[in-house]
Amino acid sequence: MTATPPAPRRLIRRSGTGPAVPAPWIRTRLRSGPGATAALALLVLATSFLAAALPLVLDRGNDRALHSRIAALPTLKQGLQGSAVPYAGLNSTTQDLVQQVSPSVLGEVDRDLRRAIVPPLRLDPANAVYGVRTTAPAAAGELPRLYPGIPSVVDLDWQPGVSGQARLTAGSWPVHDASANGRTDVELQAAVSAATARSLHLTVGALIRPVLPGGGTPPRVRITGVFTPRDPSAGYWTGEPDLAAAQVNWTAPTQNDEAHPYWHLELMLAPGGAESLPPGSLGMYWREPFLGARLHAFQIGAAQTELTGLLGGSAGEDLQANLQSDGEPNGVQLGTDLPTVLAAAKQDQAAVAPMLAIGATGAAGTALTLLLMAAVLAVDRRAEELRLLRSRGMALGGMARRLLGETAAVGLPAAALGIVAAELLLPGPRPGYAAAAGLAVPLVAVLAFPLRALAAHRRAVARPGRQDAARHRGGRRRTVVELGVLALTAAAVAGLRFRGTAAAAGGVDPLVSVAPLLLALAAALLVVRLYPLPLGLLARALARGRSTVLFLGTARAGRSTAGVAVMPLLALLLALSTAAFGATVVLGVDHGRDRAALLQVGADTRFDGTPQLPPGFAAAIAKVPGVSRAVAVRELQPGTGDSGGGGTQTAPFVLVGVDPADYAALSRELGNGGFAPSLLSGPGADGQGAAPALVSPGLAATLGDGIGSYPMNGATLNLRVAGTLPSTPAVPVGADFAVIPEKAELAQLSGAMTPIQLSRNVVLSVDAAQPAALRRAAVAANRSGYYTPVAVTVRQEVLRKLTATPTQQAATRLYVEASAAALLFSLLAVVLSLVQAAPGRAALLSRLRTMGLAPRQGYALTLAESLPSVLLAALGGALLSLALVPLLGPSLDLSALIGTVAPTTLSPQAEALVLPAIGLPALAALVVLLETAVVARRHIATELRAGDRR
Repeated sequence: MTATPPAPRRLIRRSGTGPAVPAPWIRTRLRSGPGATAALALLVLATSFLAAALPLVLDRGNDRALHSRIAALPTLKQGLQGSAVPYAGLNSTTQDLVQQVSPSVLGEVDRDLRRAIVPPLRLDPANAVYGVRTTAPAAAGELPRLYPGIPSVVDLDWQPGVSGQARLTAGSWPVHDASANGRTDVELQAAVSAATARSLHLTVGALIRPVLPGGGTPPRVRITGVFTPRDPSAGYWTGEPDLAAAQVNWTAPTQNDEAHPYWHLELMLAPGGAESLPPGSLGMYWREPFLGARLHAFQIGAAQTELTGLLGGSAGEDLQANLQSDGEPNGVQLGTDLPTVLAAAKQDQAAVAPMLAIGATGAAGTALTLLLMAAVLAVDRRAEELRLLRSRGMALGGMARRLLGETAAVGLPAAALGIVAAELLLPGPRPGYAAAAGLAVPLVAVLAFPLRALAAHRRAVARPGRQDAARHRGGRRRTVVELGVLALTAAAVAGLRFRGTAAAAGGVDPLVSVAPLLLALAAALLVVRLYPLPLGLLARALARGRSTVLFLGTARAGRSTAGVAVMPLLALLLALSTAAFGATVVLGVDHGRDRAALLQVGADTRFDGTPQLPPGFAAAIAKVPGVSRAVAVRELQPGTGDSGGGGTQTAPFVLVGVDPADYAALSRELGNGGFAPSLLSGPGADGQGAAPALVSPGLAATLGDGIGSYPMNGATLNLRVAGTLPSTPAVPVGADFAVIPEKAELAQLSGAMTPIQLSRNVVLSVDAAQPAALRRAAVAANRSGYYTPVAVTVRQEVLRKLTATPTQQAATRLYVEASAAALLFSLLAVVLSLVQAAPGRAALLSRLRTMGLAPRQGYALTLAESLPSVLLAALGGALLSLALVPLLGPSLDLSALIGTVAPTTLSPQAEALVLPAIGLPALAALVVLLETAVVARRHIATELRAGDRR
C-alpha cells in the first residue's frame, strides 16, 4: 500500500515563548532573494516605462507635426472664412440691401457661425473678427503717389471693437448719423492708422473722395481720428493688414512695360457708416480662427468629418437655412484651408506608420524575450526548491498561487511606478493608451514565472524511465514548434513578395510589422540547431593545435545550446536586425533629402532674373570666394507642338539654351544629368535645320520620330532628340525640358523675339560660399534697372527646411529610440545568459586555476565559450537586415520622411550594417571580461565548496 506523502511544512517563526505561527510566504521569499527581487522590479519598471512612453511620444510627435503645419498657414487661412454680398431678392428694396450690412445683422451671422462649429474644432474668440468693406480698391487722386500716373487706392472698412484694439492718438473716433443711411450726398467719418498717416501725410480733417467701382457720385470721407494698434499681430489686424499700415503694391508688368509701385490703404468707418455706401460696392466677411494647438492628431478624422459637413454637408445646409429664416444675408460662402492641412498631416502619419511599427515591434519583441528569459532563469535558479515542494505534496494550484503572489507583489507596483513616471515626464492627450501599453508588461512578467514553473514541474517525482520519455516527447514537440515557426515565416515572406507591401487603411500592414520578429525567431532556431556543427569542426581543428584553452572554450560553447540559449539569440537577432534596418532607413532618408534639395534647386545656388540678368552677372558670381563655377543659361517656355507634323500633341515644356561645354561640366560636377558635350553638336547646332536637343523622358515619349516643331512668338522652333536626361540643373524636377545649344536657339528665334526676351535669365553655380555673400554679389551685379530683384535659391537652405520637417524628425527620433531600447534589452539578455552560466563557469575557472591556469588564459577561455553565439547573432542580424531592405523597403514612403516627393529607393548601407554588428559584440565581450575579472578576485575555496554540484 502506497503511503500518503506528508503535507508540505511551512516556514515558521516564533514570537517570544508563544506558539509557532506560519511565516508569510511572499515576504519570506522576497526577503530571501533581495537581489533577484530588485532586479525583477527594475526590469519591470524600466520596461513598463518604455511601453507607456511609446504611445505618449508618438502622440506628442504627431501633434507637434500637425501644429507646425497649421502654424505655417497665414493667420487668415487658419480658420473658417465666410463672405457674402448684399442679396437682392425679387421684392428686395434698397433699404433691405442696406440693412444686410448693418452691425446687428453682421453680429448675428457671426453668432450663428460660432454655434455651427463643434468639437473637436475649437474657436479662438480673441482673434475672431467680422466686418464689411468695399469689394474693390477705389482710386483717390488727392493722395500722394509713388509713381507718376499711378494713383493711390483706398478701401473703406468697418470692424467692431476698434476702440479696444487701438489707442487714439489724435482727433476722435468717427461717428455716423443713422438718418443719412441710403443717401450718397453725406460726408462719412473715418479713422486712419498713425503709420498710414505718416506715409501719406494725412492729418485730422483731411478729405478724401474715393472713386468707387460702378461709377456714381464719389463719397466724401473726412478723417476725424488717428489711431495706433495695441497689438499689430492680433487677428483683428492680420486679416486686414492695410488697416494697421498702408502697403506698397505693384502694378502687373507687361511685355512692354515694367511694374510700378502705388499705395494701398484702408480707412476705418464709423459703426453703420457702410450703410451710406452703395450696396453693390460692399462685401461682408467673417473670420473665425481655430485653436490649432487644441486639435490633436488622433482627432484629424473627426475634424475632417465636421469640416466636410460644414462646408458642403448637412451642417452647412442647416446653417444656410437658419441664416435665411432669420433674414440675414443669404448665400454666405464658407471656406478654409484646414482640410488640406489635415489631409496632408494624415497622409504623413500613414506614411511613417510602417517604419514606426517595425521599430516598435522590434523593441517589444526584444523586451518580451527578455521578460520570458528572466522567468526561465528564475525557474532554473529555484528548481531544487520547487522540486522539493512538489515532492512534499504541494499541489500545482497552490504553487501557482504562491508564485503568482510573489511576482505580482514585485511586478505590479514597479509597473505602476513606471506608468506614472511616463505620464508625468511625457504628458500626452491619451493617458489611457499609455496605461494600457504599460500594463501589458506586468501581465507578461507576473504570469511568465508561475506558468514556466508549472510546465517544468507538472509531476512531483519523475521516474528515470518517465524522464527519458518526457525528454523524448519534449524533443518532438520542440521539433514540431520549430517547423511550424519556419513554415509561418516562409508563408509571411512569400506573402510579402507576391502580394506586395501596400499599407493598410490605417497606414500599417500587420504582416510588415511582424516580419522582422518572425525572421529573427526563425533565424534563432536555425542558429541553435546548426551552429554546433561549425563549432564542432572548429574544436576538432583546435584539438590538433597547442592551444588547450581555445579548444576547451569552443567545445563548451558547442555543448551549451539547449534550453534558454535560443532566447538571447532571438533578442540579439531581433535587436540587431531592427537597428540595422532603421539605420539603413535613416541614412537612406539623409541621402534622399540631399538629392531632393539638389533636384529642387538644380545646383548649389540658383539665380533667377525677370525678364533678364544683366551682362556679366555670371562672371560677377564666379568671383565670390567659394564659387568654383557659374554658368548662365536661357529659359523659355514655347507653346505646345506636334511630333513631326500633325502627330501627338506635346504638353508645354521648358526650353533651355546653353553653352554645351560649360553646361556639361556643370552637370557633371553636380551629379545632376551629366552628358557629353558632343551630343549637342552636329547638324542643326549652328541653327541650320532642327537643333539637337537633350530632352526629358516625358517629352521624348511624345516625339514619335524624334523631331518636333513648336510655335513661339510667331517663330517655329525645330528640334530633334539627341538623347534623354532624367534631370538637368536648369529645370526643377517634375517638369519636362529640352536642352539645346544657344547658338541654334538664337538663330531660330532672333527674328521673332526681342533681345531682352532672348537674354540669359538664369545663373547656376557650383559653390561652397556663404548665402549672404552670394546675395550681396547678386544685388551688386544686378544693374539692369528692373524693380524685380534677382531671386537667389540656395541648396543648403532648402536642405535645412527639409531637415526641419517635424514629421520625419519625430519618426526618425522615435525609431532611433526604439532601436536603442531593443539593443539595450538584447544586451541585458546576454547578461542574463552569462548570469545563468556564471556559477558553473566560476567553478570551472577555479578548478583550472588550481591546475595552473593563468589569468590571461581565463579571459581567453571565457571569451571562447561566450562570444561564438554573439558573433553568429551579429552576422545573422546583418544578414537579416540585408533581407529586410528589399522585403520591407517598398512599404515605406520615404517621401514623407524626406519632406518632399523625391525619386528615392531604399538600398543597403554599409555603415548601417557594420556599426551595430560590431558594437553589440564588443559590449558583450566587455561584459564577459568584467565577469571574469570578478571571478578571478574571489578565493578558490569560496568557489570549490564541498558538495557543490556546479
